[in-house]
Amino acid sequence: MSISAHYCRMETLEQFIEEFERRVGERVEAIAIGAHYDPDDPRPGVKAAPVSRDQALLMLRIKFDRDRGSRDQPRPIYAWTASWVMFIGEEDGGTRPCWVPRAPMPCVPTLDGEDQWTS
Repeated sequence: MSISAHYCRMETLEQFIEEFERRVGERVEAIAIGAHYDPDDPRPGVKAAPVSRDQALLMLRIKFDRDRGSRDQPRPIYAWTASWVMFIGEEDGGTRPCWVPRAPMPCVPTLDGEDQWTS
């Protein structure tokens, strides 16, 4: 039985967060989860209250396709550690985890918080 290449590109935000924690060496403290983008809904977004890491990870196990042009996109999130804020970056429909310093510090600014940051 073979697994399609499309299925192999499916990931979860839970996986993104766990990889982010490994790369920065810090545990996520809280996560705010936004609503899916709907171009047909002109209303402003609803504010999301941050929830605990463990509570949020249970809600972020839904698979999505991170490839460019996919209509199956993840929810927007902000995830905070002691030193970093992670968010989902998007370019032409392709998604990836990105992060920026939580407080002012010497750094190399990029347009989307590229994952070149180290703590």
